[in-house]
Amino acid sequence: MPDIPAAVLREYGKPPEFASFEAPPGPSEGQLLVEVEVAGLNPADVALGEQRYTVPSPPVPYVPGSEAVGRVLESAIPGVARGDRVYVDAPALPHGTFASRTLVYGASAYKLTDDFDAATACTLGIVGVSAHGALVHRAQLHPGESVAVLGATGAVGAAAVQIARLLGAESIVAVGRNPARLEAVRELGATATARIGDDDIEAAIRDGAGGDGANIVIDMLCGPPAEAALEAMAVGGRLVQMGRSAAETMEIRSAVVRGRTLSIIGHTYMRMPPEIRHVAYEWLLQKAASGELSVEAETVPLAEVTNAWTRQKSSPGHKLVLAP
Repeated sequence: MPDIPAAVLREYGKPPEFASFEAPPGPSEGQLLVEVEVAGLNPADVALGEQRYTVPSPPVPYVPGSEAVGRVLESAIPGVARGDRVYVDAPALPHGTFASRTLVYGASAYKLTDDFDAATACTLGIVGVSAHGALVHRAQLHPGESVAVLGATGAVGAAAVQIARLLGAESIVAVGRNPARLEAVRELGATATARIGDDDIEAAIRDGAGGDGANIVIDMLCGPPAEAALEAMAVGGRLVQMGRSAAETMEIRSAVVRGRTLSIIGHTYMRMPPEIRHVAYEWLLQKAASGELSVEAETVPLAEVTNAWTRQKSSPGHKLVLAP
């Protein structure tokens, strides 16, 4: 079987290189062979390549990448045919999505129309569904509640701000480091902002939530920002922990958690049931198609994967998608 152009990770802790890799075989039962249009680069891909993700890393060498938009070349699942355009998020490693072709498990495939923008469809996947799942599946946001988003200047955070607005949150406090990005997020629906390093995060969240504190905190940061947010939560509040961009750990005061009956809830995309992901993804596609929700994506040639990987490690503030 001839080789194909791909990003190949040969050593843990180092970026992948643009090279050739053995083409994936034809699909076994329950799988799809997909010609990749664009593939999404995510923090989880980097963490997996550095052996610091929540699941074991695959043996090297392998092709990274966990999601893509593309055209079905061969199908071994019912309901999906050759020629269908799909979003997929379950690669059969070592044949990840950072290649001209990928082999995926088809249960997660979602059919797309031919006219939907590929980069947007890819960004609404892990980025959009993660944010939606945090607010709906885990925090169970109700209209009129107050939300604080820690890490709102990143791709998931910006999506979370918009989703909270669309779901009827009364107030949304965006917390981040980049002042320009914070202003951009305010235009997306944040009612207040707080800059890490300059502002009192606890006071900003409490004041932004009308003085009673936040009902929901979406936490992509951990560390001191999350500690401050816990102090500014309302009785019965829910903190959804889904990232560690600021630190690996945080200190929690027992009296705050007990006295306000707070819930600290873990959340990760990979643990969301497929049916929940599908419902969220369909909702996001509809909101994007109507213009009610927007995502920022930058398309980068697959040949520049090494540079894109390095940029992802320093949080580019928007989605990077790779085009073979």
